[in-house]
Amino acid sequence: MNRSDWLKSVGGAIRKWRERRGISQVDLACAMGIGNVVQCRRERGFVDIPTWTLAEYAALLGVNPRRLLPDKPK
Repeated sequence: MNRSDWLKSVGGAIRKWRERRGISQVDLACAMGIGNVVQCRRERGFVDIPTWTLAEYAALLGVNPRRLLPDKPK
């Protein structure tokens, strides 16, 4: 999996869990201390998602951090 695919997969997982939890993009961005535009671009896989932020996203979304990572190829 290349970097672009990884970013899209992780961003999509963040969006999926955010929507399942009923959290708005604006509220999640605020909780992360970033702007809504950055949050939107992260969810779409357009900008880097620092790996150290995955634990923070997971905590805010109430999921294990592994849920945000792509599945291993079989």
